[in-house]
Amino acid sequence: MNEIIARAINSIDYLLEKDTLKHVIHGHTLMDIRDLFIKLNSTENEWTELFCRQLDRVMSNNKKLLEDYWINLYDDIIYALKGPNGETSMGENWNNFLKKITNEKKRMQREIQFQHKFGKRKIFKDLVNEKAKLVNEYLHNCIYVYSKVQIDDLIENINDFVLENCQLNEISVKEQLQRIDIKIDCSKHLLADIEDHFSTTIELCRTANRDSNTFFPSIESELSGFGESKTIETLLEYDRWIVILGDPRSGKSTLLRWILCIFAEAICNNDEQVNLNENHYVPNRFPILIRLTEFSTWLYENQSKTLYDYINNLSNDKENLFGEFIDHGHALILLDGLDEIDDIHRRGQIVDRIKEFINEFIFTPEFCSAFDDVIRNSQNKIYYEIGSPKITGGNQLIVTTRKVGYQFHPILGSFIHHYLLLLLERKQSRIFMKKWMQQVEKSILEILSKHGFELNEEKMKYLSNRRLNAIECIFKKHSTSLTFNPLLLCFICKNIFQLNKNFNPKSRIEIYDFIVQSILNSWPNQELHISKDILIKFLIHTSTYLHTNSSSNLIDAFDLKRLCQMVLKQHGNLSINHENLCEYTEKILEILQSKMNIISELGLEVFSFQHSLFQDYFVTQSLLGNSSIESLAKRIVTFTSKSRFRKSLLLTLGWISWKWAFKDYNQFCNLLVNADKSSTIPLGILLFFEGFKDLRRLPMKSVIFNALNHLLNCSINIIVDKYFLWNFLKLPENLIQEWMELHLKDELNLRKFCQSLLKSIQLKIVQFPNKLKSILPKIYQQLNKYRNQNSTNEFLIDQTFRRIILIRNAHEYIVSNEFSSYFSSNHICISTIHPLILSVICLVCGGLNFILENQDLRINFSSKQIFRQSSIIPSIVEYLTNSEESHWVKMTSLINYYENILEKTSKTDTSNEIIDIFMALICLKGLSIEMFYRKYSEYSGLSLAAIRLQQNWFYLKQTWISHKDGRHLINDHSLLLDLQQIVNFFYPKSIEFEKQRLKFSVICVSALNKFDINYSLFLLTPSYFVPARQNPQSTNKNQNSTEMIGKISLKSFSFIPKHLQNLYYSLLNDSNSKLNLLSRVLFRLQSLIHLENLDENDPNYYLLLSRLRSQFQNYHMENYLIIRLIENKHGREQEKQEQRANILFEQISIDEPIDVNKLIEIERQRISDANNITDNERKDLKLLVTSIILARLFQGEYRFENFS
Repeated sequence: MNEIIARAINSIDYLLEKDTLKHVIHGHTLMDIRDLFIKLNSTENEWTELFCRQLDRVMSNNKKLLEDYWINLYDDIIYALKGPNGETSMGENWNNFLKKITNEKKRMQREIQFQHKFGKRKIFKDLVNEKAKLVNEYLHNCIYVYSKVQIDDLIENINDFVLENCQLNEISVKEQLQRIDIKIDCSKHLLADIEDHFSTTIELCRTANRDSNTFFPSIESELSGFGESKTIETLLEYDRWIVILGDPRSGKSTLLRWILCIFAEAICNNDEQVNLNENHYVPNRFPILIRLTEFSTWLYENQSKTLYDYINNLSNDKENLFGEFIDHGHALILLDGLDEIDDIHRRGQIVDRIKEFINEFIFTPEFCSAFDDVIRNSQNKIYYEIGSPKITGGNQLIVTTRKVGYQFHPILGSFIHHYLLLLLERKQSRIFMKKWMQQVEKSILEILSKHGFELNEEKMKYLSNRRLNAIECIFKKHSTSLTFNPLLLCFICKNIFQLNKNFNPKSRIEIYDFIVQSILNSWPNQELHISKDILIKFLIHTSTYLHTNSSSNLIDAFDLKRLCQMVLKQHGNLSINHENLCEYTEKILEILQSKMNIISELGLEVFSFQHSLFQDYFVTQSLLGNSSIESLAKRIVTFTSKSRFRKSLLLTLGWISWKWAFKDYNQFCNLLVNADKSSTIPLGILLFFEGFKDLRRLPMKSVIFNALNHLLNCSINIIVDKYFLWNFLKLPENLIQEWMELHLKDELNLRKFCQSLLKSIQLKIVQFPNKLKSILPKIYQQLNKYRNQNSTNEFLIDQTFRRIILIRNAHEYIVSNEFSSYFSSNHICISTIHPLILSVICLVCGGLNFILENQDLRINFSSKQIFRQSSIIPSIVEYLTNSEESHWVKMTSLINYYENILEKTSKTDTSNEIIDIFMALICLKGLSIEMFYRKYSEYSGLSLAAIRLQQNWFYLKQTWISHKDGRHLINDHSLLLDLQQIVNFFYPKSIEFEKQRLKFSVICVSALNKFDINYSLFLLTPSYFVPARQNPQSTNKNQNSTEMIGKISLKSFSFIPKHLQNLYYSLLNDSNSKLNLLSRVLFRLQSLIHLENLDENDPNYYLLLSRLRSQFQNYHMENYLIIRLIENKHGREQEKQEQRANILFEQISIDEPIDVNKLIEIERQRISDANNITDNERKDLKLLVTSIILARLFQGEYRFENFS
């Protein structure tokens, strides 16, 4: 006990030493728990011993225990310290503690019983060595019997086969070739974890079907909501108690045989562990396979016996071979075929015996049972105290059964896990079939070589390649839609092997037909005097019945026999009585089950098709019927709304494209896509495109194009967005090209196509599959042909590809851009490009986007996202490569070059080249140069360039909005900081460019307006305003930054409405002194009024008012700012706003009295002084200012009274 507690204390100390926990509230609690452990170390009672046993196991089975586990132990330690004679408690924690103690007491008792009976546990190797002869005899026998499966009648005419492939010397190999053995391999077989949903499913089944006497197959609940898929290797590693459910012939028994053999082989090879596959290893356990039907028969004659007795009886009392491995916890018990016990009452007795066996013999090394209670902590989290089978010691058990009827007598326990054996998917099926072929061919070659036949190697190689090609064809085009069980795969392989011609299926229905017809060929019609056609009619009736009447695809024996008898009466032409009819029915069902494997009994006299493909195939035949083309098309459209018929409808399309004459097939497709024009949802068209993979050949182009046009012009936008592009890309590239050339000339089609293209990619409906990667450049080239038709088309196409190119790596698929590659090949850094040149590139060629960095949305330029070619690119490249001249010289040359082109161009020229030049000149010369507009006002290209500029702004703003809408935590300050950097770059502290700086301030504010950002925040950026108490150096630096802003007048002009900015700009630069004075006063008043609109919740607001105060003091307007300061602080205190605002307020020095009444007296005195001024204009101006300030003070006083 001391050692266990010491480990616990060390774990807590490790958590306390972690830096991340120093400021965590749990630190004190952990210290308290640590002290309790020290106290526990000196306390001895029954509960402390049991508590420490359980704690030891948890620490051993969990690599890491977090603080929440230890904190949840607080109450447990208190209860343990009190002991069983202490005070009782109440609540969930107390109940959980009692469960833990009860569980642990049972485990301790089991351990004591074991020690009393056997003493020390024997190790596996010693047991094997003690009984080496018996062990080897048993294991080798298991490997011989169970490691291979027999394939009968593989070669139908052995003599012909030998004559074709060998130089005949003698023919004496019939017996060997009649039965060929191949090795079993179930590695990586997948099983679905159904444990989380199993209890609910069992309850649903019991509610609908309470017992076997009132069991209705048609309402049987399907196991649904599967969890994670796991390989059988993973189950053997991590689950000790396993129940595997599956359909008939799904490979349950084969799986157990494979497990038996790999464990037997490992022991025979003296391996230390069983190598399941790659990195999957488990300890050696002695494998014992039990057929539960045989156990049931034995138990009927030995009713007082147990499963343990039966297992020992199997060893024929040979020194208790099996019993010793079970007793000492080194056995792997494989119980096969619980469902094969037909009698439900009898099955219940067997389940009871299995539970007793589990409870007595299947423990972990620490004697934990499958039926112990699961203990969860307060967060409902389980910490593992049950050791996995990867640890040596402890038996392991696997039970297999069918799904149907299991709910009546399930094997349930806290740690018993249920899995569903899944069908083999594409990759698994393909590997299975290839291995099957290789093993069969190898066995045949060995037999023939052994008997001295000289093989025709070239012929054998040709046949082998033909078979492998057939397998590849099956899975090449239909990978996602085909799943098989091993039995069906063996049958397919066998028939492919027997083919004397190539098998190259182009559609799924061809594969289905090959399988079904191969099976139907084995129908013994002469023996029963019933034709194959009658059998097909019966199967069609059965499949249709299941599709329409049974959601579970199950049918009981009574209904199945009734259907069979009905078909025999209608089509059998048999003059037989009822007794003979029943006899024929029984024979037919027996042959369908045992010889043909089309229909299977699942148990409880419940039947279904052995594989869903049989049911879908015969429903397809039912849909086809003998109808006319018109009625069949209408029937198909009618059934499209029924989800259960979906696969059969697609198979029907495949059948028609395969079997019908092209004229009839084309007529059918035309009727299908035009059958529901009046319907809101084009069901026929959607089915037609969904079935493209199942079509062996396409109908005429006119039918396909008609279907595309109907889909594109569907009135429901979500259908267009979701289905158009997805189906459009299914077409061959030549048809895609032709459709775009013919149908995108229409502007409405063009607009809808662009919208669909963009939305499909944005909504990730189409995630750049290989087809889209290859076709996007062609779509781009084709759309570019329609750019110059009008400005609407140009804008639409431009915006579409601007947005698509922002998607990750999309630029790689759209266009190979030489200008984009120029940047990377010459290692040009974006920061070295002058902003004016960069603006030309962004506006004309693209490349501008937004990126998210730590919740800051930043404007970014990427050369990879340049998507548009332009005639001005060579001149830009020349500018970039010229490293000898200064920017101003190069830019002047560039402007002159563009202007020279315009002088030689017609004023009516509206080509892309001219528009691009105008856009470049606007960027380089500026929007506000009046001479520029006067010079080129008659050029048509200038107005188009202006429109394109608006379009660029629209695109940029929409991109910004879409990013912000999708990410609510985005911070606008990042964009403001980017603009500040541009300001700093353009306008250093130089008086020479004061006029330009003022203009640029207005431009910055205008740009922010376009993004719907409150431009006053530009002054409130946190990086400019840091409290001096926190960082004095930072404050000085920020003050300089703010002074710099003042010099460029951004501070003042930011608070003027946009429509007044040009007016004030002209007035303030007027030489008339009186007008200039009036303008400055009005400018300040306008700024004060606009301050009311700022975000006063930003704590930097106080710093802004304080720093503006010096500018307004010269005009006797400072009291306006003071009342705002006092008013807002008063409001914040009332609302208990953040403390940082108060800290900032305290830093602001206010010399004047902050009493509002005294401020009012000051303004009244100023009015009195103004009345003594003799200059009327100055007097009026002074009275205007003081009157406004006084009114604002009265307003503040009123607000204070209301707050009070």
